[in-house]
Amino acid sequence: MQVPDLAAEEVEKQITIPLEREIMGTPGMYVMRSKSTFGLSLITVVFQDGAEDYWSHQRLQERIGGVTLPHGAQPGLADVSNFGGITTPFILQLDPQKLIKCNVTLAQITAARAR
Repeated sequence: MQVPDLAAEEVEKQITIPLEREIMGTPGMYVMRSKSTFGLSLITVVFQDGAEDYWSHQRLQERIGGVTLPHGAQPGLADVSNFGGITTPFILQLDPQKLIKCNVTLAQITAARAR
């Protein structure tokens, strides 16, 4: 949210902190980070894995919609991003010559990966 007439300290006190207080305790929230600079307040909310996008968006919209801010500031949700997830894929690239040199079999690699 932009409030061009406020210094970073005022943005923090008058905009960021009231919004953080309102957002705190949103169900499913994992972590919240904020940054206040000259005329700008940016709050990032990360939800737990598996949280439904629409539901999370609605909870945040409800919470910030009830905050009265000075200078006509109107909070909004500009961006919703999905990244990460419950599992992270990875690829093993094996060098047959190094396996032979280390006396390791493909079966041993497969068994170790399954653990």
